[in-house]
Formats: sequence, structure tokens, C-alpha cells
Amino acid sequence: MNEPNEPNEPNGRRDEDGRRDEDGPSELLLRLSDVERAELDDLADATGNAPEALAREAVRQLLARERTRVGDEARRLASRHAALLKRLGE
Repeated sequence: MNEPNEPNEPNGRRDEDGRRDEDGPSELLLRLSDVERAELDDLADATGNAPEALAREAVRQLLARERTRVGDEARRLASRHAALLKRLGE
């Protein structure tokens, strides 16, 4: 798992999905049970990744999945209520 450390353009970095990351990284404290932490450490060891990299990837996957789900739902609702939205826009 690679970390985008180098700017892709003069005005800021881009994350792995190509979105601009102008503020840079921030920290998040994540509380895990002892069992969850042991499983994460075992997976990290088995895959050769840092536990933090695995957690970051899990967050990125969740965000991408939810972004898609919410976008799909918004399109479905817009299609279902197209006539109303058209009238409201007039």
C-alpha cells in the first residue's frame, strides 16, 4: 500500500482516488478491542504492511463504497422525482 507523499501537482497532493488533498494528513485515534488489535497485527505481519496502512485502506474502501451507494441513491431519487424537480427548477 503506497502513501502519496509527493505532490502530483504544484497546488497540492491528490489522494489515491485522485481527489485533491490540500490540507495534508490528519490523525484519528481508533480504539480497538484487544482481539481486534491482535487480528490487525497478525494481518499486518502476514501481508507485510503496517497496521496503520491496513486501517487506512479499510477506511478508504468504506468511504468509496458509501460514496457509490449514496450517489446511486441520489440518482435513483432524482430519476423517480424528475418531474417534481423540473417544476421546482422553473
